[in-house]
This record gives sequence, C-alpha cells and structure tokens, in this order.
Amino acid sequence: MPVSEEEFRTLQRQVRRQRRWNIALLAMVAGGGLMAANGVRTLPEVLQAKRFEIVNDEGTAIVELGANRAGNGAVTTRNEDGRRLVRLGATTGGNGFVTTLNGMGGNLVEIGATVDGQGTVETQDGDGQTLVRLGSYANSRGGYVESFTTKGASTGEFPER
Repeated sequence: MPVSEEEFRTLQRQVRRQRRWNIALLAMVAGGGLMAANGVRTLPEVLQAKRFEIVNDEGTAIVELGANRAGNGAVTTRNEDGRRLVRLGATTGGNGFVTTLNGMGGNLVEIGATVDGQGTVETQDGDGQTLVRLGSYANSRGGYVESFTTKGASTGEFPER
C-alpha cells in the first residue's frame, strides 16, 4: 500500500513533535535530578512542639510527651487500649514523680521527690489502697516505713517527725 506525499509529511511532523516532547521531558527530568542532588538536607538543631505522640497502627497514642498549661512536663506510656501504664514528669518548681499503673487506671507504684529533699515510694493494690510507704523527710531528718492492711489501717512503724 503506497503512502501519499501528504501522509508522509504528516508522519514527519508527528515524529518531529514527538522528538521535541521527548527532549523537553528529558530536560525536565535532568533538571529535577540536579535540583534534588543540590538540595542537601540539614537537620534542625531544635525540634519544638507543645506535644508529641507516637501512635500504633490503629492510631492509639502509645507514648505521649507534653506539657500542661502550668508548664509541668510529663512522659506517658499507654497500652494498646490507650490506658496509662507509666507516667514520669516534673513540675516547674523542680518536683518529680514516676507512677506505674495496672492498665485499668489504678496505681501500682508511685515515686516522688521534692526539691527540699523529701521523697516517697508508695505501693498500691491497683484499687487506690496504699500497701507500703517508704519516705524521707526534708533536710536529712531521717526516713520512715509504713505498711497498711487491706482495709487501709496502718500496721507499720511510723517514727515521729
């Protein structure tokens, strides 16, 4: 089947147009590659936010880092249901705490310290009942140990302050 001269010219125009598009596309890809190669990324010195969260595949916050309006900061870990397991934090005045929880909202161990030297370690049964409390008084005045019954009555020695 012979090709007419007009069809031949049409095919030539299409080939030239395609060649121009190919050159333009190649130039764009090369330019983009050069721009990407020159865009060396640097890490910021400080990353700031009011709150950070690490979430699991379901979107539940598993770890939280943040501060409240008073400026007190805390780190909280949670289980897959979003219930607190561990909290650790500090107040703007310098007091600190660590609390472990049973995943159902009840405290198991609380550790606290103040800037003036007081500190406590307290174990609880998960329902809010204190079992054992260890502590120290401010200004090196000594320490104490106290134990409790399941009904909340003190059974241990509690030295005079």
